[in-house]
Amino acid sequence: MLNKIEIILESQNISFMEAFAALVQEESDFVFKHISSTNEYNGAIVQTRKGLLISDNIINQNDFELRSIQLTKKFFDYPSIFLIEKNVDLTFGNNDQLDSYDIFEKPVRIDILFSRIREKVSNFNELAASKITVKNCVFMPKERIFKNAFGVIINLTDKETKILDFLYEADGEVIQKDNLLRQIWGYSDKIATHTLETHIYRLRQKIETDPQKPGIIVTDRQGYYLNQGKKKIN
Repeated sequence: MLNKIEIILESQNISFMEAFAALVQEESDFVFKHISSTNEYNGAIVQTRKGLLISDNIINQNDFELRSIQLTKKFFDYPSIFLIEKNVDLTFGNNDQLDSYDIFEKPVRIDILFSRIREKVSNFNELAASKITVKNCVFMPKERIFKNAFGVIINLTDKETKILDFLYEADGEVIQKDNLLRQIWGYSDKIATHTLETHIYRLRQKIETDPQKPGIIVTDRQGYYLNQGKKKIN
């Protein structure tokens, strides 16, 4: 495969690195790269586009902020993942940063983590071939673009794209907030409900004709649904 996806692991845990590398090397679509320092991390951000970055070196708030700030400056094609100890108390001061990564609490089983990576890459690749119509608007997940009924093109963040696509796949079913949080941000209790609500609010400001009376992303009971007569355009 000419355009392999680079799986970049930032870790100083040699046994974890070796076990993870062995799994990556079994996949024909992936190529493995190991980094261990902040400088190497920053270099990976600059040099890599078609890649997925995993950081295992976050032990305090400063480590977290250094990496999350870098990620807000440049999105990879695929989601980045932070592995964090349960006893690390993090403050999420900027909701924009949460669009750049998923968080998993350690210890994490390598096979489960890698299965999640394959799922994310597969789901992302499937989006590339489709455009979606929602209430006379066009949603293009791969390009992270939403074109409204007036033809105005709106750029979406990674998390905004994932929220819209997950609601779309639910086919009008109400998705509970905790389920949406888990699907979009991963398996962590460090992400609060207000983070989701803030993202929904900001997404509505972008795509709704009247954000005060939303007609696309609708609130119902304890969750949200996409108001759609939908079809995929091949």
